[in-house]
Amino acid sequence: LFKKFNKPMYLHWVIVSILLQARGQSQNAQGSMRVLDLAEMMLKKAPVNLELANGESVPFNRHQLYLMQLHLSTLRLQGKLPEALQLLEAGKAFVKLPCDLSRMRMQLLAEAGQFVSATKEAREAVVRDPCNWALVREYIWLASRCPAPVVESNGASATGSCARLQPRDGVFPDLATLEDVERHRTDDEIFNALLLFRHLQNQASAAAIRMALLAEMELCRTLFDIAEAQPTERPESIEEVHRSYRARIGEEELTNFVQQLRVFVDRFGHLSCCYFDVKPFLCILEEREVATILGSISDDVGQQLERKVTKARLRRAFQRPGSLGVSQNSLTLEVQALLEAWLASTAAREGGERQPSHPGAVELLALASAELLDLDRACSQQSGAGAHLVNAIVL
Repeated sequence: LFKKFNKPMYLHWVIVSILLQARGQSQNAQGSMRVLDLAEMMLKKAPVNLELANGESVPFNRHQLYLMQLHLSTLRLQGKLPEALQLLEAGKAFVKLPCDLSRMRMQLLAEAGQFVSATKEAREAVVRDPCNWALVREYIWLASRCPAPVVESNGASATGSCARLQPRDGVFPDLATLEDVERHRTDDEIFNALLLFRHLQNQASAAAIRMALLAEMELCRTLFDIAEAQPTERPESIEEVHRSYRARIGEEELTNFVQQLRVFVDRFGHLSCCYFDVKPFLCILEEREVATILGSISDDVGQQLERKVTKARLRRAFQRPGSLGVSQNSLTLEVQALLEAWLASTAAREGGERQPSHPGAVELLALASAELLDLDRACSQQSGAGAHLVNAIVL
């Protein structure tokens, strides 16, 4: 078709088919490299017109943008990452969204092993969009891949230690502006990320503060994972895995981590997303630590119902049937408490007029139904076990 009609789109289709075939094979397979060389040769017939990218105001050109992405994909699969980076910089004017350009740079730099440069690019992207959680997590991951500093006291690496999150003089600086953050940068990208997140915690936007607090906890969890990944004997059971994981976390570090969770839940416990924000961190904790967090949640009068929902979700996460210290009676009491809270939220006013349903009331019913399903599973071998299932269906 390309030979007959001389339309570039037919050539592009052939190249895309070749790239898909190469991705389906082993990256280092001889056949894969051959087809990639063929794709590179065919792309020479359709070069990117970089002259159109020159000038102060370059209009959006979809054809050149997609063609450049095709060239970049071919170079990436060939492992020619320096050439791909050079092409991206030459044609960056075709990429109109700064976030897209940053992500393309980060991907190429990370694949080239230039994690420091990729982290710098991610940092600038987070400053532009501090409420983008996916971007924040990518920044933290890239920072964790950068070379770890060496502890001066004994020359040992501090790769997986939360001591990396402590200032060298023991005092956190004032981080009112981004200039203050830059002035206190160190050779440890993990600590530099913490400085940025501490600065964002002082912002006026509640969404930015929420992301910054979550990011600080994610930094801790990342360091915990690095420490856990160090060579050791393989645990034989899931309980031993949990004990081994916690054994690598210092008591002070764990206490600080629980305190960060308490602050976050107390501040954002009225949001329906609060439980799902902290859910990735709950696997690190034990039931007594979750009880400490639950006790710290304030009962704000204007947000009481929402906070009850968050508390119920946290309790249920650690009170499944078969868990230590969990009985059928405790689950029944939990169901009763949820239903009482739901009734209170929809109570009739004087004169028989009913209040409008609260947005969080349906969550209470959903949690009560889930608890009843847990009870049904726990009582599956007993007589009359189906009563809990029927009640759940009624709710």
